Amino acid sequence: VTVTFNPNDYADAYRDLGNMISLRQAAETQTDHQTGTTILLVKLYADQMLAEKQKREQLRAQLGEHYFTTQQNLADNVPDLMLNYLDALRLNNRDDAQAFPGGLTQPEEQTQKLHKIVQLVAWKCLEKHYTPEPASQEGVVQALVELECQAEQPEALARQDLDYLKDLTLIQFQRGDRTLRLSLDPLAEYLAALYKFWQYQEHETAWMEFLAAIQQTVNLNGVRGFLLALYDCCDKKGRGKPLQLPETVLSKLVELTQLDQAKIDTYYRQRRLRLALEDLKERDLIYQSRGITDLETIARQDALLRPSALGCLTEVLKDKPREKQLRQQAAEALGNLGFGAEGLISLLCDPSEDVVLRRCAAEALGKLKAGQPELLSVLATTDYPLSLRQGAARALSLIGAPSGEPVPMLILSLQGEREITVVKSIPVWREPLTDHLTLDLVEIPAGEFVMGSPEGEKGRDWYPSFLPDTEGLNVEQQHRVSLSAFYLGQHPVTQAQWRAVAGLPAVNYELDPDPAHFKGDHRPVEQVTWLEAVEFCHRLSRHTGKLYRLPSEAKWEYACRAGSTTPFYFGDTITTDLANYNGNYSYGPGPKGEYRAQTTPVGHFGVNPWGLADMHGNVYEWCEDHWHPSYEGAPTDGSAWVTGGDDPYRLVRGGSWYGLPVSCRSAFRARDLPDIRYTYFGFRVVCAPPGLL
Repeated sequence: VTVTFNPNDYADAYRDLGNMISLRQAAETQTDHQTGTTILLVKLYADQMLAEKQKREQLRAQLGEHYFTTQQNLADNVPDLMLNYLDALRLNNRDDAQAFPGGLTQPEEQTQKLHKIVQLVAWKCLEKHYTPEPASQEGVVQALVELECQAEQPEALARQDLDYLKDLTLIQFQRGDRTLRLSLDPLAEYLAALYKFWQYQEHETAWMEFLAAIQQTVNLNGVRGFLLALYDCCDKKGRGKPLQLPETVLSKLVELTQLDQAKIDTYYRQRRLRLALEDLKERDLIYQSRGITDLETIARQDALLRPSALGCLTEVLKDKPREKQLRQQAAEALGNLGFGAEGLISLLCDPSEDVVLRRCAAEALGKLKAGQPELLSVLATTDYPLSLRQGAARALSLIGAPSGEPVPMLILSLQGEREITVVKSIPVWREPLTDHLTLDLVEIPAGEFVMGSPEGEKGRDWYPSFLPDTEGLNVEQQHRVSLSAFYLGQHPVTQAQWRAVAGLPAVNYELDPDPAHFKGDHRPVEQVTWLEAVEFCHRLSRHTGKLYRLPSEAKWEYACRAGSTTPFYFGDTITTDLANYNGNYSYGPGPKGEYRAQTTPVGHFGVNPWGLADMHGNVYEWCEDHWHPSYEGAPTDGSAWVTGGDDPYRLVRGGSWYGLPVSCRSAFRARDLPDIRYTYFGFRVVCAPPGLL
């Protein structure tokens, strides 16, 4: 059978093979033993690539040309490569299930048993001098008898095991069948190493006693093959869950093998950069994107390679013929790394560039806290696309100003189908959380408003369909509320802010520092319960000496409306240019739009007239109140309503990325259990009274 390989399909396989053979090449000069091992690895890997390709071609022939899978059943390390070799021999041996010792018919059971018996046989061939050599057949049989002790005739089954291994050409009998050995020395070393690894696992004392015994060997160089195999097994299978091998074991193996760890580390670092650059040369966007991700990681983690990585990312940013999404990714990476202001400013100010790219450059400059004059110019230019001006506004928010000083913001409203924008500077108070992170708040003025919605507002009658206990009730009944001034978070609590407060001492509950599903420092934290949001407020209050709480739903709606009486603070309808919700649906005369299916960074769209971002959509926000199905008896001073209601439930407000536009209305009310968590539940905080900041 002739099988051809598409290099793009198997780029990962080539990379994995290179990683497998690089350890010894980086650590020592070539020896005959190493050359033989390397050739064997290449042969085994090539055989498995060929078998995998043939299987995929057969499936494609059976299922049609539309069949496609990127799943490659290829090993990415030497121990697994050796085990895959055993499996291939078993599958190619015979079709009848009875050929397998013990009558096992399930493939998983056959695989597990084959691995166990071959690893044990391999160890018996190495246990005397830690190097492959013939072992007594009777000694091997007795070891297998202990393994097969649950069988009715364990000795007979043990001899069947050996006959089966012989049929697979895995072992050879010698000296009139009195001794046996594995056919391939490197295979014996790796399988014996796996045997010892699984025998000792995390037991540090057993490991150290075993390695001390090896150290007493007269010719330590003669057992380096086995020691290197042990290092590979421990390195690949003993770092991470469920096993975590003691570092002392790995350090001892480095000492015994005389590996030059510094040389290995240098090799891997340089190789990583080289592979990232090779990915950038690939035609497939997946590989190019991976290369950019790797370059960002290298620049973040490796001070010596950082200049090279940053230079490569800058070149991608400037490369106009390159795909837009890759240049956008490079801009985001540079912003995250705090580098490249000059190139980002040039991109922002180039009218020939794509708007999406220019917006990305603007937000990257915000993270760098650079380019403020250019960003102000973009924000003030009314004939620029809305998305670009929104990006400039968000960047200026990230740059910020001293606490209490005004920050330029973009306020949005709708007049019919027209999007009206106003630039206004609004003071922002900054509560320090760390040396480089603040919680930003705006002052909400004292005043009176009509809470709830008028009888004719579309969507206010949906409640009985989902909440039967509201049948016959006016859930959004209008009523007047008077409030004192307070401070409210400018946007929902972000993941970076959550992580900082979650690191403070607990008050009542432990907090997961990274609960969010949609990751990103500037995205809202989600998958937090009402109880956890309250715990956040308690920790923040104790840390700052100020009183932080969840907002009452009256304060939330008052702040959201910012003086408006329409369903949304920006008008009678909503669009996905102004908020993040399920754009497959529309509200009133508004159009359908984009469904992003995830959160967006806070402040992505602009603010309401009081400087608050994300009041409509993105994530629902927990309020302090217990659920009441109507406003009969509600407080009129804006305080939280925590008595006489449905105690098991708490209020959420504002709609979400997942929700319909009707649920984003200023008056919309929803409820859930205080210990529930969803990818669309977040919160913001209130601080009262004024004058504390």
